Amino acid sequence: QVCEDAVRLVGIALSNESETLGKVFYHKMLGDYARYHAEWTHDQRMIELAKRAYDDAMRVAQEGSVRATDPNVLGVALNKSVFMYEILGEKAPALMLCHDAFKRALPELNDLPEEQYKESASILQLLKENRKLWEEEKEQEEERVMMERYAESLAKRDAERKAQIHQQAVEFQQRMAEFDAKKAAEIKQQTEAYRALMAKVRAERDAKDEARKVAIRQQTQEYNEHIAGVWEK
Repeated sequence: QVCEDAVRLVGIALSNESETLGKVFYHKMLGDYARYHAEWTHDQRMIELAKRAYDDAMRVAQEGSVRATDPNVLGVALNKSVFMYEILGEKAPALMLCHDAFKRALPELNDLPEEQYKESASILQLLKENRKLWEEEKEQEEERVMMERYAESLAKRDAERKAQIHQQAVEFQQRMAEFDAKKAAEIKQQTEAYRALMAKVRAERDAKDEARKVAIRQQTQEYNEHIAGVWEK
């Protein structure tokens, strides 16, 4: 409620302001209170209001040719960059805004009166610190992404290797099954051939035994007939 009241009051003050620096100041303040409200509530209406207010502040400053070292201009750049980085999630543009504001203001800093110099230098220091912090976070994020990609690559290679080993095992099992089937067929064929051979051998042996028995019976009969003839004489 406090932020909403502040937004309303700043809006009234802004509508009555005619000076360029005053408009920049009130646009920035409007953006700040809308941002504070959005940080707590995530109200999309306040997010849009803050974005529009900061953009208007920068537009008015540019159209009014306000110096880049002016504390209001630097304050807009600082707070808008925080808004972009933390709420909108536009991290790269926020870094670029910090960099550009710092780069434009730094060469003119020594030309400022002492009082304005201190205020502008303080904001520039905050811009510098934010940029350094965000660049470190960016590097950490890039390193994290790189490590995740490396881990994904290792996992992918491990999965591919496991799949390859599994495929090789399946193929080996198939070859062994084919070999076993072939070997079993060969053994069956050899067994059948051996049985056929043994049957043939037994048949030949039985035939010889039968022929020998016939010959013995013939010889026995002839011998008996001979003996009988001898006795008759």
